[in-house]
Amino acid sequence: MLLVRVASLFINSLPMLCHKKNSKSIEKKLKTMEERGELECHNLELQKKTRAAIERPKPVEGITNAHEGRVFYYDPTYIVSEDLKDHQGRIFYKKGTRINPLETVSLSQGLGFLMGMMRIKLLLQKRS
Repeated sequence: MLLVRVASLFINSLPMLCHKKNSKSIEKKLKTMEERGELECHNLELQKKTRAAIERPKPVEGITNAHEGRVFYYDPTYIVSEDLKDHQGRIFYKKGTRINPLETVSLSQGLGFLMGMMRIKLLLQKRS
């Protein structure tokens, strides 16, 4: 059953592998790995690589470290471009109405953004 799930993940995730020839090849490879007892180790290695890529993503080219702190404010207000109606045709926002979602729903805390490796560096600095 595990073999079928893993094979379907490969096939569903990568459209180019949907061809019968390729899916048979993958199924055969996975079956061989399962018979040799290598499949679980392979799956663990894939999980490890995936976790590493999520926790330490590759830096985006052109983005550099900040040399001084800066604060940016963002106003999420938008202006309704046409009358908005409910399912019975009643207007609940007229065209031109300004809507700021933060006036009705607030954030539970402030947001801060750090580059992935910066967080690790900051934690190491705090420890020393």
